[in-house]
Amino acid sequence: MDFPVGDIDVLVLAGDIDIGTKGITWLNSLGLQIPVIYILGNHEYYKGSYPRTLHKIKEYAKNSNIHVLESLLLTLLVICKNI
Repeated sequence: MDFPVGDIDVLVLAGDIDIGTKGITWLNSLGLQIPVIYILGNHEYYKGSYPRTLHKIKEYAKNSNIHVLESLLLTLLVICKNI
């Protein structure tokens, strides 16, 4: 699936993307160069357990532009440009 990013500065995914780590794998395959905020939904935990699945998802996202929000605060610096 192609994902148009054009003028997008940040991508927010608000849960139920895929089961377990499949959402992270998909996002990594897109090669996006923008910050991705991934908020997990209940579908991510299907066939898994809360703490174990969360840990696996965070490990898959480690050292990438994907930020898994779970009891975390993320601050992004926004620089406005005149168009």
